[in-house]
Formats: sequence, structure tokens, C-alpha cells
Amino acid sequence: MNKWLENNWVIRVISVLLAGVLWFMVHYFNKDQEGAQNDTQSKTVPVTAEYDKEHYELIQTQKEVTIMMSGNPFSLQYASSRVRAQIRVDEPIIEGEQRSVPVIVTGVPSGVKNTVHPDKVTVTLYKKNPSLAYPFISKEIPIQLTYSTKDLSVEVVEIRSDPSKITYYGNRPMLELLNKVDLPVELPKAEGVYRFRAKVPKPVGVEKVEPMDVEIYVKMKRSNLKQIRDIPLQSIHIEEGLEARMITPKAVDASLSGAPNLLDALRMDQIEAVCDLDNLPAGVHQVPIQIKLPKGIVLESQTPEKAMIEIRSKS
Repeated sequence: MNKWLENNWVIRVISVLLAGVLWFMVHYFNKDQEGAQNDTQSKTVPVTAEYDKEHYELIQTQKEVTIMMSGNPFSLQYASSRVRAQIRVDEPIIEGEQRSVPVIVTGVPSGVKNTVHPDKVTVTLYKKNPSLAYPFISKEIPIQLTYSTKDLSVEVVEIRSDPSKITYYGNRPMLELLNKVDLPVELPKAEGVYRFRAKVPKPVGVEKVEPMDVEIYVKMKRSNLKQIRDIPLQSIHIEEGLEARMITPKAVDASLSGAPNLLDALRMDQIEAVCDLDNLPAGVHQVPIQIKLPKGIVLESQTPEKAMIEIRSKS
């Protein structure tokens, strides 16, 4: 081997081969880099926070962010295993103040472009209570059921949850802000008694919920009906230079439903029966009759549903 290395021709051949290998590697890498310059990759990572942990507790609204990276495949593979997201909360610190802090991305090599979403995180700092043995506390909070009464052909007779209160475990400052739990409920559309389970919401900053779901009891009954007769019929949106004449009918009858108190308070001047004549030319037309009602009143039926109207030029 030593004799080979002492031979100038052997050394020259080895040098040429090494130079060829290096040229190939550089050429291949650059070519691959050019062809992959638009490759993208996204990664969701946790957000770590740097702050005075000895004296403060931190509540942050965003626990994770998504980082979009673009570059060649080799760099993206390297970045994917090393990319991190963090926030820094610097002095001065005002207790209880909400602060929007930019997200800092680290571990991304040069040549890889990146964007982060969201790019800011809202944080709040509170002074630690040295008398507490643990950073988390528990708090019993009442449940408030929320629901839409859009469909009032049925109405709620009774609605409740079992249990009526739940227990949250979490950061003391966060739990001190919570006085009730809003639990959305989708109401049944028919009369009857219903029981079903609903998941309890878990706000940001709450670590544990007991129980995680509750039973909902709902009793529904059909709303009262009210017959309204001889609603005057009128036309709207007639073209300029034209006039309309109602051939038939002159008035409309309607069956309405709703909560008893709403039906009792309903006045005739709150009900409209209209025919929209927008873009209709001169002549005789059959036009749908639209019944306009106050909020909370539902149209069950009407007679008739169409009107015969003559449109003619103004004399």
C-alpha cells in the first residue's frame, strides 16, 4: 500500500476519483434543491413559555401552533425533527394584564422559509400564592343550559341537567373568572319527554372536568294555535308606470302557532299578507302570498297560498 501511495500516477488517479465524487454530490444536491424549492411541510408543535416561573403563574390561550415550512426535502426533514415554538414574557409584568406575545420559531436551518399560525399568543400572568401547596384548585360551577327557540311549533315545558353542577380543576386565577358553564342543547322538534347526554365544555386553562358529560331532561309540548281571518292583501315592488288590481282573493286566512303569551299579545297590525310583483310585466299573474309575522310566531297554514293579480299601465 505504501508503495502505491509513493507512485505519483496512483495519487493522481485517486485525486481525480475523489474530485469526481465531490462534483457529483454537489451537482446532485444543487439540482435536487432547485427541483424541490417549492416543497412545503406543516408541523403542529407545542408552545413553550419563558417567564418568571418562580413568582408568577401563566395562562396562555394557545397551547399549540402550526408551522409551515418550505425548502428542499433534506432541509425539511432536518427541520421537522428540530423545529420548536416558544414565547417570552419579559419585564415589566403587570399582574392580570392580557398581553399579546409573538411566537418565536427555532430549529429551522437557513434556506428553509417558515411561517407560523397563529403568530401571536395571548397570555396573562398572576402572582403565585405561596400558601398554596399545589398549583391547581377545584371549583364547583353551576350549569346553564342554552338553546334556540327558533322552531316554536313546540315549546319547552321543562329542561334540566343531572347533575346541575360540575367540578373544574385548574389554575386558580382562571377558575376565579368562571361563575357558570354555558351548555348548548339542541331541542327536539316534536312533542314528548326526552333524555340524552351532552358533553361539558372545557375552557382553555381548565385541566380536568368532573363529570365529562351530563344527562339532559327535556319536556316539550306543542305550542298553542290561533286562527287569524281576513288579513288584508297588498302588493309590493310594482314596476314604475304600472298599477295592480287584486282579482282574487282580497284577504287571507292563516293558522299561527307560538307560545301562549305571544299569541295573546298578537295584534292584527303586526301581520302582513303581501304579493311581490318585482319584475312582473303587464298582464294577469298568479303570485305567491307571503305572510310576514313577528318573531316567535310560526305560520302553520294559510288559505289561499296564491293570488290572481292584474297588472296594467297607469291611465
